[in-house]
Amino acid sequence: TAGTAFIRTLLDDADASTARTTLGAVAGIVQSTVGTTSAGASSQGVRATYLKKVTLASAGLVAEIIAQLKGDGSGVALVSAGVFDDNAGAPGKVIAGYISSLDTNALVRATSVKLNTTYRAVHFPIGAWLAAADYWLAICLAAGAANIANLAYAAGTGTDHAQAQFNQWTDASITTTASDTNDYSIAASILR
Repeated sequence: TAGTAFIRTLLDDADASTARTTLGAVAGIVQSTVGTTSAGASSQGVRATYLKKVTLASAGLVAEIIAQLKGDGSGVALVSAGVFDDNAGAPGKVIAGYISSLDTNALVRATSVKLNTTYRAVHFPIGAWLAAADYWLAICLAAGAANIANLAYAAGTGTDHAQAQFNQWTDASITTTASDTNDYSIAASILR
C-alpha cells in the first residue's frame, strides 16, 4: 500500500528530505517549516533552555524540531527539544517534547550525543498535532559542562527567550524565562 511504501522509504532513505518528498507524493501531505533554519554567526553553549516563538497559521503536526548545533569535539552533549504553549506573548506550559519520561533523568536517556565542532541541523522527533496559535520551540542544552553543546544564533536580531533550567522540562510559571535579542537557530517541520 501507499503507506507501507512511505514507511519503507523513510526507514531505508538516509536523506530525510527525500522521505518528506515521498510522503507528500504518496499521501498529499504538505511539509512546511517555521522558525530559523540557518545557523547564526554566534554560539550559545550555556546550559539552559532556549526558546523561539513561532506562529502556526493553521493546525498541523509538528513532526520535528530542528536546531543548528555543534559540539566541542570531545564531550558528550545532552540535548533535547520540546514545545511550550504561549502565555500572552511569553512561553507558558510544556506541551510536547523529545523525552522518554518526565523525570529529571529524561534528557540523559533520550539524547546523549558527541558532536564535532561543525554546525549542522540536528532533528528531534516531536509528533504533536497543534491547533493554529503561537507556540515556543525549545532546545535544552544539558551537557555536563558549558560549551560541550552549542546552539547557533544571530545576535541582536530576535526576541527569543532563555530559561535557566537544563535538567528537566519545566513550565515557565515555575522557572521563568527571560527575553533577549537573540534569534536562536531553532525551527520546526510542520505537516498538514
